[in-house]
Amino acid sequence: MMTKINHLSEIAAQFCGGKHVVFHASVSESAIVGRQLIDRCDLWPGLSVETFMPGSPCPYLEDDRISVATVMPGGHLRQAVNDGMVTVLRESLFQQAQAYATNRRRADVLVLQVSPANEDGMVSLGPSVGIVPQVLAQQPFVVGVINRHVPQSNFTIPAARLDAIIEFDRPLPEVIPSASDTIDQQIADNVLTCLSNGITIEVGMGGTPDAVMRALPRLDDIHIHTGLINDAIMDVVSSGGLRAPVTTTMAVGSTGFYNWLDGNTDIDFQPISETHDPDKLGQLPRFHTINAALQLDLAGNVNAERIGDRIISCPGGLPDFAAGARRSAGGCNIIVLRSTAGRDGKSTIVPTVNFQTLDGSLVDIIVTEHGIADLRGLNASRRAAAIRSVAHPHSEIAYT
Repeated sequence: MMTKINHLSEIAAQFCGGKHVVFHASVSESAIVGRQLIDRCDLWPGLSVETFMPGSPCPYLEDDRISVATVMPGGHLRQAVNDGMVTVLRESLFQQAQAYATNRRRADVLVLQVSPANEDGMVSLGPSVGIVPQVLAQQPFVVGVINRHVPQSNFTIPAARLDAIIEFDRPLPEVIPSASDTIDQQIADNVLTCLSNGITIEVGMGGTPDAVMRALPRLDDIHIHTGLINDAIMDVVSSGGLRAPVTTTMAVGSTGFYNWLDGNTDIDFQPISETHDPDKLGQLPRFHTINAALQLDLAGNVNAERIGDRIISCPGGLPDFAAGARRSAGGCNIIVLRSTAGRDGKSTIVPTVNFQTLDGSLVDIIVTEHGIADLRGLNASRRAAAIRSVAHPHSEIAYT
């Protein structure tokens, strides 16, 4: 039976005794529940929290009696991760879903932020599906935060599945895409020469991938199957060049973007078990992935996680999509990166990456603002030469 509450202390028994709480991902994480967790932290000793790229600051970081873990930190957890306050669960997104599907990890409480129930008694998960179905299958206690600002998306669950509800109306956190500069636009122009009409495309996160997404209206008869969308998708949808609804598991963006998502049948939200399964991705013909790197070496190995010893990100969906494209007939893995980074203009192409996210054997094409390195069919020495050709011409790596 659904119970309406004002504070988690009213259901304290669900959180005590070393319970594990999973939060709805990204901008769907409820700030009010995070705050209430530390209001009465004394009531639930040994509590652990799993969060995913939260869209706003995390109050529970203020109390070290709550242990926190994540498979993707995002900006609001990055410093805490590097300070050792948050445990990194370094696995791909499909592996995270499998961890719950196989009971390798178990949730005692699931906290969701959902829309009000419709006339059929269903609530929408809004802009985030992720691993929710796998966690729900474990029959955890479900706390639902009912928020009228959550857009109605196609993925719904019965309101009756919510064991306790808190009514709290607040606009979802805005995550505004970074503006693309001329370098990003040049890289996007280069990427478009590698693409053709009729393909299926995945585009990752970051300023350069956003520039690529904004360039996709130049193509026709394409399908976008990806992990996360933002404001950049709106122009692609309005261009009329899509042959099917955009498939994704998560969305972040501006308030205007969330309003655009509300009831939008051009966006098909699916769980990670569908969007990131390499076997299912391999069944998509001509599946092309476009993802950013922080650093890349002469063997094509990709570092998408660390700058020096500092953790910036985690594997995310990169390994899943790369494996899927490799299994797809006519598939292709494209890595995009700016040739230099930082105030000192250090080359992002190096002899050997200092941290490996993706093995170079899975990389087909590398694109920088200086050109395209097609590595397919090349031996080790020719691969290295091709990669050097797209490094910054003034960098040491271009001449070694």
